[in-house]
Amino acid sequence: MIPPKAVVDSDPPRVNRGHEMVIILVGPTKKKYIADENLLCAASKFFRSALDQKWDRAQVKTSGLAQEDSAAVNVETIELPKEGPATVNVETIELPEDGPVVINVKKVELPEEKPAVFNIFIDWLNSGHFESKDWCHLQPGNEWHKDRFWLEVYIFADKLIIPGLQLQAFEQIQCMFSLLESTIPSTDFIKVLFKQDEYKVIRAHLYGHVVYWLPKSKQTNDWVNLFGVHKNFGLGVARTMIAAAAADIDFTHPCASEGFAARNGLDIKKLGQEARSADENSQRIRSSKYWGAQKLMTRTSLPPLAVYDLQSCPRPTKPMRTAVNGSGKDCAG
Repeated sequence: MIPPKAVVDSDPPRVNRGHEMVIILVGPTKKKYIADENLLCAASKFFRSALDQKWDRAQVKTSGLAQEDSAAVNVETIELPKEGPATVNVETIELPEDGPVVINVKKVELPEEKPAVFNIFIDWLNSGHFESKDWCHLQPGNEWHKDRFWLEVYIFADKLIIPGLQLQAFEQIQCMFSLLESTIPSTDFIKVLFKQDEYKVIRAHLYGHVVYWLPKSKQTNDWVNLFGVHKNFGLGVARTMIAAAAADIDFTHPCASEGFAARNGLDIKKLGQEARSADENSQRIRSSKYWGAQKLMTRTSLPPLAVYDLQSCPRPTKPMRTAVNGSGKDCAG
């Protein structure tokens, strides 16, 4: 038997699939998704807290969550016919000869989240990779730049406490704004990043990226024009420039600065440990002689469980790029 691929911290959790499914209604239009409860709870402390309670058939509110992160959760009761097999999600259930079968399905409502981002979460959760570089297809005019797209994913993962996906998004952002290429951030990326006073590590990375590439670029105006997008962006770049000049040493790009994320509030090692903490149980199963018979979740063996319409989400586009003595490789896509 071919063993699974080596696990990295930004992979989804490796846990056994259960028999309980969860319906998630996302956004103001209540777009429906169906996901395995074991996977959701292993990947996200938010879902673990929301679903780890005594259920009844009345709608209840989640507890232990911040007010802005609260989700309405209830149990949906499905009455199945008496005759013939009934298909529920991906499982076929043989009905007893007499009496209806009642299945309780937990439901979570996330009215403030974006289906475009939740699509990626489901793709990542089920397979560990993303099916398309364009993610989804829409008419021109309803698109996101790739940097803004991954920032939205990072914000979503941070809010719902999904450390593996948060690492994946941070890696993508680092790869776009890297030492290899003078990627100019999109205005949408800057607007979203400075909309709230959070995500210090991404702001600091962006400041350092600009300070590193600005003097090397022939298109200086393209960079300078961004300073007016948000006042705090311009101020942050200016402070970074002043600090670099005061140090009187060659400025190092954040990607080449060891411990940069930790110094700016993001403990990568701890986040990775949290992302892999749910693997412990499945690792014990893997070591047993019955490993081959287990339904171990791997990056390559999962059928899609989500039900979503690709027409509903914006298609990311690449940020502006200025070629400057780098490799020119687009490592983010």
